[in-house]
Amino acid sequence: FTAVLGVQQLTERDLLGIVTGAAPMSDHYESETLRRVLRHPSAAAGVRTAVLDAAQRMSSHYPDEIRRAAGRD
Repeated sequence: FTAVLGVQQLTERDLLGIVTGAAPMSDHYESETLRRVLRHPSAAAGVRTAVLDAAQRMSSHYPDEIRRAAGRD
């Protein structure tokens, strides 16, 4: 996903697909991917909500890291 997220002209649908595609990864790699999605210039409110929802299924400190990355402590 790192290479795909380097493309500046991604759509919301593209980013949501990455959020869904990251689910089978280990929590560490999923967290890294979701934070990259949050930093993408095309990450609008719907994408941010999907990332925060995805973070809730993760264990340990990862949901907190993602909320901080989204600016929501």
